Amino acid sequence: MLGNNYRCHAEILDAADKIIRNNRDRIPKTLVAHKGLGGEVKFQRFPDEYAEAIAAIEHLAPAVRNVQSSAILARTNRILDPVEAVCRSHGIKYYRASGKSILSRPEGALMCNLLELIQKTKATGIDALLSFVGIGTQELRLLHSKSRATTEQRQKKDLVTLGLSEPSADKYRELMKRLAEWRALCDRQFFSLVLEGVREWMLLHAEADQARRAITTTYDVLSRLNGPFSERLEFLRRDNNEPAPDALVLTTMHSSKGLEWDRVWIIRAEETVVPDEKGIESEERRLFYVAVTRARDDLRLSTAKKNPTSRFVLEAGLG
Repeated sequence: MLGNNYRCHAEILDAADKIIRNNRDRIPKTLVAHKGLGGEVKFQRFPDEYAEAIAAIEHLAPAVRNVQSSAILARTNRILDPVEAVCRSHGIKYYRASGKSILSRPEGALMCNLLELIQKTKATGIDALLSFVGIGTQELRLLHSKSRATTEQRQKKDLVTLGLSEPSADKYRELMKRLAEWRALCDRQFFSLVLEGVREWMLLHAEADQARRAITTTYDVLSRLNGPFSERLEFLRRDNNEPAPDALVLTTMHSSKGLEWDRVWIIRAEETVVPDEKGIESEERRLFYVAVTRARDDLRLSTAKKNPTSRFVLEAGLG
């Protein structure tokens, strides 16, 4: 049986071995680190997933700049949303290898469009917002039939006379009222209040889980930036999500199989996350073992204090 490991330093392999030995159906074998001592393994707890993401990125970014390959691993792709938000707000080049960026969802673009309308750096796009709240194509045509669509408030009776249903007329008036309020706040440079209001309004009308994730992640990026929305949006739209030797890799444990990096940070190492509640414990442990052994020299594991520390971390003697 092959027990030699040519990837990990002994400290990392020792932690992995302690974990996988708890799978009773596994054929026993002695793991030997060909590279010997010289690695580092560390476990940390953070108050929330954003503090965790910031710590991981601040630890790994200098290594990436020094051409040391680095990756952040998570049990599922959606757990990487806060990490991507922090990468964007910090201007860190990254590559989301295990799935599409949540920021590419249309809801993120719609939020940006709304902020441009609020700041008056863009005059078009109101139809997309009206459609988002449930006003159909035929009623949008009616709005355009007598005059071009504007962001001005109209009387409900006039809208009904045009042919809009009463619920659609109410939705139109509610959006125009909010738009006027947001513009007044924006003129006074109360950008945080506007951004919070836009997020709450969009979440109110979003139904799909991915839509809500896109809105939340877009908000998370923009709220971590400063200045008027035009400057924040320019920063958000920079294309820094692409594979490159100097890009921080964000991927899942499943997608990490067969890969390796100099430095690896495993986030959200918590009960109900890993092991997943619906998963088979032995298979979840094997997956965690794979994630741990992706690291050559430096391995960090962390939790966001939302759930108890994963049993796998405790098995490794790190909790």
